[in-house]
Amino acid sequence: MKAREACKYMVGLLSLASQHDCEEILGLYVLEYCTQESVMFPTLEKLRRRFGFNQTEKPVIEVKQHNLQKYDELMKREIHFLTEASYV
Repeated sequence: MKAREACKYMVGLLSLASQHDCEEILGLYVLEYCTQESVMFPTLEKLRRRFGFNQTEKPVIEVKQHNLQKYDELMKREIHFLTEASYV
């Protein structure tokens, strides 16, 4: 494996381990795989399938947008405040 590929692999491996809180088991699996498969590393895709990591699964986040007219009210108050302050 070339240096650039090795860096990408390591970063991907660390990312999987960190995101799924499985550093120890993932590390042990990769080490065991390498000794059994004559020093070949499992692909990141194989690891995702093996451990059930689904990259397409994303959390659903609901966001309620506030009333944008509140900005107009805020600006009117600010302008009114600045106008009064300039007479002092």
